[in-house]
Amino acid sequence: MSYLNPAEAAEKLEIGYKSLLRLLKSGVLTGAIKVHRSWQIPLKAIEEYKASLNIPEGYLTIAEIAEQLNLTELWVGRLIKRGTFAGAKKHRGSWIVPSISVEEYIQSSSSPEGFLSFREAAEYLSVGESWIRKLVLREILSGVEVINGVRYIRKECIDEYLKSISPPEGYVSAAQAAQELSLSKTAVNSLAKEGAFPGAKKQKIPYHHAGWVIPVESLREYKESRSFPSNYISGTDIAAQLEVSKAWITKLIRTGVIPKGIKHNNEWIVPTDEANRFIERERKRQQSTPLELFEFRLAELDVPDTLQKTVALYREFVTLKINSSQGNSHTIHNQALEYISTLKRLFRLLNTEVFLMDAEQLEIIFRSAEMGIRDKRTFIYFLEFCTGKGLCSYSKSYAVTPLPVEEREMYSPEQFLAYYNYVRDVDIHIEQAIQSRDYAVTWLYVLMHVIDAWRPSDIVKMPNIALEACNLQTFDQLRETKITQEQAQAVINHLYKRVERMYISKTGALGHFLVNQDMIVPTATVLVITEIHRRIENDKQLVRLGRRRFTHFEKKSIFGYFSISVRILLISKVGK
Repeated sequence: MSYLNPAEAAEKLEIGYKSLLRLLKSGVLTGAIKVHRSWQIPLKAIEEYKASLNIPEGYLTIAEIAEQLNLTELWVGRLIKRGTFAGAKKHRGSWIVPSISVEEYIQSSSSPEGFLSFREAAEYLSVGESWIRKLVLREILSGVEVINGVRYIRKECIDEYLKSISPPEGYVSAAQAAQELSLSKTAVNSLAKEGAFPGAKKQKIPYHHAGWVIPVESLREYKESRSFPSNYISGTDIAAQLEVSKAWITKLIRTGVIPKGIKHNNEWIVPTDEANRFIERERKRQQSTPLELFEFRLAELDVPDTLQKTVALYREFVTLKINSSQGNSHTIHNQALEYISTLKRLFRLLNTEVFLMDAEQLEIIFRSAEMGIRDKRTFIYFLEFCTGKGLCSYSKSYAVTPLPVEEREMYSPEQFLAYYNYVRDVDIHIEQAIQSRDYAVTWLYVLMHVIDAWRPSDIVKMPNIALEACNLQTFDQLRETKITQEQAQAVINHLYKRVERMYISKTGALGHFLVNQDMIVPTATVLVITEIHRRIENDKQLVRLGRRRFTHFEKKSIFGYFSISVRILLISKVGK
């Protein structure tokens, strides 16, 4: 028999949680049971109850009215009991209201002068209506009055609240600074973290995300310091346009990948034409197919005259490998770059066409310190491809074999349990995860290996989280009270449904997201924290790797849990 948790049941019945509890307590939903202090409701009972309603034509339920009026079901119930809706009556134990009464109520409920409805207040502050209700509930937003059965907020109180969350005098918000500097808000936040604006600080507002506020004078000084010849562009601006780290761009300028860079007022600047060429090339790389990326990078190489036919064969080999790969686009893009890296190494090691080489020459290639395991594996596949075409014939066969079982790194059940308990200990990690998105991403990344052993390429595809599933929106709420089992289960169920429609990189099969009972709260906690970080940074991706700093857990031996290859992937992806 299929069961639903309360959140799923309420969604299916289109009612609120409290209304669902009333149904459960009255015994209407037969077969409902409690498991670990959380209700589990048979799907059949839900369907039978929905079938029994049969609302008369021309009437609306409390849930439908609440949705239409943007009110809570509790508040609609109060309006009904006060006689606000003419013709309201009980039907099978629940209130129903003539739709014409609701229309009359809407027409007569325009906001009195000097007041705003909750919906109007939400539009005025550019937030959701649920956020207005939370501010009222916590008495942060005052001036609420009930007029003709409807709650309104004094406009002057809303203006006072708006003033309280505005930057202090002499400061501007990160959004205002971004507009002034023609940068993204994310780029300004990064500059503030790096200390580019002396005196910048986080403005702490109750039940709001702390945001950077920047002294007007610091912003002016920064703007002046960035003044340089008109035919140059700064490394900071290049990084902002490509949405990458400034440190990576600086490294490329220093190493000459972005040519003709010079230092000006402690800032790297590059001729505009060179910068534009690099930006165009990078954007083309980001938007191109894996095969186009390979061809693009291959065209940049100087092919030795002695290896022209080898490169033609290699291009044919790579085309076959990429077209037959079932990995996701991110993985195949990386493979295309790896094929180029291997070819560059072969250019330094080969002195004749590959089909003219003998076993002794190949032995030298394989023993070269320049050739890593991936290079050797790719080269072996390339040799097999050449042999299959009848162009090569070698006296030996080559393969990269795994280590014997007795030589592999192993860990005991006790070690695994120690790692498992460490990862699931919310108290150890929660504050550092709230303080740092890098830490939160690392925690989630490690946890996903522990509970489901996902591949890195699948972890980075994790869908974003609908925080409405658990009614948690800010770090302050997480600090005040831990996520309950019920809230955590709602998050897990939400992600489970989304992962069901996600294709796994290697097999192409649909995804799975299974969480042990004792991992539900830790997993939901880190997912919520990571999602809040994503929203603060206005990022489209939940698990952002590649541009983030590598974060060490205090218990460094946690990395003993992973195989060498997984540890290398973790460090390389999180630590770029």
